[in-house]
Amino acid sequence: MDKPLNIFRSETMLHRQFIIPRDSLSQHIKSLQRIQAVDFCNLNFDVRPTQLPFFGQINLCHQSLGRLKRIQNVMTKFGMDSINGSPDPEKEEIEDAETLSPMRIEEQLVSMERDLDEQLAREKELCEQQSDLQDMIDVLSIGQTILLESFAAGSVDSQVAVDPTYLKDLPQNSLSKDEPNDNLKEEEENRNADGNNLYYRTDVEGPSINQPPSVVSQGQVFLAVQFVAGIVSLGVLDIFHRLLMISLRGNVLFEYRLAPQRKDSPPKAVFLVFFSGPHSFLTINRLCLSYNATLFPFHEEGERSLAAIINHVQEMLGKAEEKLRMNDEVLSHSHHHIETILASFSPLLPTFSEALTSSLRLYSILNRFVVDSSSQMALGEGWVSERMISVVEDTLAQTAKTAADTTVPFVTPLRMNETSKKARILENGTIIPLPDELTTPPTLIRTNAFTAAPQKLINSFGTPTYKEINPALSALVTFPFLFAIMFGDVGHGAIVLLVGVLCCVLGRKGEGWTGGNDILRYFHIGRILLVLMGAMSIFTGLLYNEFFSISLPMFKSGWKVEAGKMRKVGTYVFGVDSIWRQCDNSLLFLNSLKMKMSILIAVLHMSLGLVFSLLNSIHTSRPIDALKFTFFTFLPKLTLFLSLFGYLSFLIVFKWLDASTHKPMLISVMIDMFLSPTKKMSADDRMFKGQETIQLVLVGLALFSIVWMVVPNFVMLCRQACRAQKEEGKKTERTSAEQERSVQQRKKPKYLTKGTDTETVSLLSGQSGRLSVAGSINSLSSEFGEEEKQKERYGTLTPTSLATSTTEAEEGKAGGEGEGDGDERSGREWEEREPAFDSGLFVHLVIDTIEYVLGCVSNTASYLRLWALSLAHSQLSEVFFDYLSILVARKVPVFGSVIGMPALIGATAAVLCGMEGLSAFLHCLRLHWVEFMNKFYVGEGREWGG
Repeated sequence: MDKPLNIFRSETMLHRQFIIPRDSLSQHIKSLQRIQAVDFCNLNFDVRPTQLPFFGQINLCHQSLGRLKRIQNVMTKFGMDSINGSPDPEKEEIEDAETLSPMRIEEQLVSMERDLDEQLAREKELCEQQSDLQDMIDVLSIGQTILLESFAAGSVDSQVAVDPTYLKDLPQNSLSKDEPNDNLKEEEENRNADGNNLYYRTDVEGPSINQPPSVVSQGQVFLAVQFVAGIVSLGVLDIFHRLLMISLRGNVLFEYRLAPQRKDSPPKAVFLVFFSGPHSFLTINRLCLSYNATLFPFHEEGERSLAAIINHVQEMLGKAEEKLRMNDEVLSHSHHHIETILASFSPLLPTFSEALTSSLRLYSILNRFVVDSSSQMALGEGWVSERMISVVEDTLAQTAKTAADTTVPFVTPLRMNETSKKARILENGTIIPLPDELTTPPTLIRTNAFTAAPQKLINSFGTPTYKEINPALSALVTFPFLFAIMFGDVGHGAIVLLVGVLCCVLGRKGEGWTGGNDILRYFHIGRILLVLMGAMSIFTGLLYNEFFSISLPMFKSGWKVEAGKMRKVGTYVFGVDSIWRQCDNSLLFLNSLKMKMSILIAVLHMSLGLVFSLLNSIHTSRPIDALKFTFFTFLPKLTLFLSLFGYLSFLIVFKWLDASTHKPMLISVMIDMFLSPTKKMSADDRMFKGQETIQLVLVGLALFSIVWMVVPNFVMLCRQACRAQKEEGKKTERTSAEQERSVQQRKKPKYLTKGTDTETVSLLSGQSGRLSVAGSINSLSSEFGEEEKQKERYGTLTPTSLATSTTEAEEGKAGGEGEGDGDERSGREWEEREPAFDSGLFVHLVIDTIEYVLGCVSNTASYLRLWALSLAHSQLSEVFFDYLSILVARKVPVFGSVIGMPALIGATAAVLCGMEGLSAFLHCLRLHWVEFMNKFYVGEGREWGG
């Protein structure tokens, strides 16, 4: 029968050695992965990753996962669902041996990726053609508009003709000779002033195109300029225009219009450039290449007739539109074909993803085993939960029957001395320190929906050390309560509670509702915590008597107003009396209440942390060490803390219960207690009889506790140091004999047999210091034919250390050198040494004591954030309510409520519940990490990797 689940501490872990047949190793690892009961250790930690046996398979899995991720991105781009859900476990089990091997998956992914790349390349080419055609249509349509707007159509001849009546309307002196034309804004203004102004003044000798070069004949003027049309990005239009004017020294006409904005395309502009001469065309072409501007054929070479140009443009425009229509059809078919490929392959992607991930985990574990080629057995080590050890053994036995193994796998405990727990020593004497996974048990704390969120918050600070108290269990209660102290409001707590309930309803079938969003995933993990936080906030809201900053008269008031004065007539049933909201000193009363309540909570919470430190010591230390910790560490710390702040808490409660009208200020009482402990108190300052004596005793206890924490611990540590030196001297005398015996054991390996007293094992080839199964299984199998006898004999096969510890080896070398130098000191001298005064150790203890005393003060003051944030939340809620609902309704009588209520709802949701809730959450997290957990928590554990 399994032991009950323990969430207060890590489960008890057992270090076990696994000896499994090589042929069925993968099947056994898969079966152990399903029950998640073994955290395997890496025995090949000193081997390069490229030399591991399954390095190629791991790379293949990573490569296939990369291909899978790329296919997912393509599916997302085409608006299809990515990998969701999980494959059918039974189907995966049937297809695993044939179709779901990493090699087969890689072949199918490569084939699909090849087809997909061909289609995507074709689609990219079609999209580029479509973009070019759309640019050409824009240039042709907008270009002819610019041309028609620029030239007034007169008589249509074989050359471009302009009516002389049109010429007289052109501004001949639009630009002075000395004015540079390098500003698009001025150009745009000139164009707006006169849309037909195309001509720019030139400073060179010869014909000027500021006034069109012309031949006047029979009332007509013939233009002799060329032009090109193109499209350029709007971001470089300005610099393109400036360089064009500079390169051609102003002998150019430039007009542009914005092109229609298209999806997934930067804004562009269509331009026309009027110029003269072939040299100018070459310059324009080079500038277009430099700024990725595209030129399109606007008219045939040598064509000058405006009518012919327009007709040619119309013809080209019709052809371009026809090509664009055909391109759209082909692109639609290509897009549909890609969607068909993805849709046909989509059902396989979840299965492939799960299979590749499982194979990657499998090969990673297989690389942690050491395989003996002679015996065809694999050796591994791992940590197993004590409550799951029987399940592991049964799983291995069942898998062995399924795989028809001739040799039954077995699990043996590791019997290693302190030496083999720290280092591995090879045959050549090389010392290799063992990694933490081989020496330190992992921390396994199983969680459920209730404990998952607090456990993640604690693990964010640090994984609990093995067998250390897990603060997540207490945080399940204290975290929502401290949050509620700062967030106390019935209305706001109800909103948080509804959000938590909604997340619980949506999360009944898993976290699929999050859609992969990280923020929603956090809400899913902490859904139970949200419910508790909301419920606690409602409770504290009732205690504060606040509902969206409104005080509700739930019970009969304990005060009565008579003649402008308050008279106490009874006691309010629960919480703060609603009549306090009507008083002028309500803020002063609530501040005093919340501040004192914060101190009480601080004392209780930190006292719990000190109790946890005692429980840790009792559970993880020897009885004598736990007894020392209790009397020389825990009791003085608790006495000092309670002498200061425990007494302050007592005064707070006493002052609440005292019916007298005169009550001295507590801060004055505490100051006088330490500054003037022997001063006689007056009747007005005395709160109870015998107060001076009690305070004097508490001050004496506080001072005595400081000495109590330093002196006994210093004496014990000095004695331990002296005892360690004596043991070191004794070990030095035995170093030579132990090294010689260790060398002999390495040279003559043997196997343990039943009843053997000598603990010896064989060395693995290339893996000295670890158990080898070469020949052992064969000899044992021949001696015992039956499976039951095999199990009995395998259970006695236990490894032992073949090496001395690193410390002993170093000491032996040091001792040898000392003898060679003529040092005749005897190990007996260590036994005569008395404890010496260690000034460094004493200073260290004094610093720790001072740090604890100051920490008690600072940590208690840190809990005043409960009061500060509660006050800020209450006042901010009241301001929003007064200004957004009442004041707006007064200022705007008719539509005040229509305007104010939505604003109040938005401010409540965004500021009070969103920002204030996040602030309270972070401050609550800090109180747990810093003020509470530093009393007992180490957090240096290794997370379970099974």
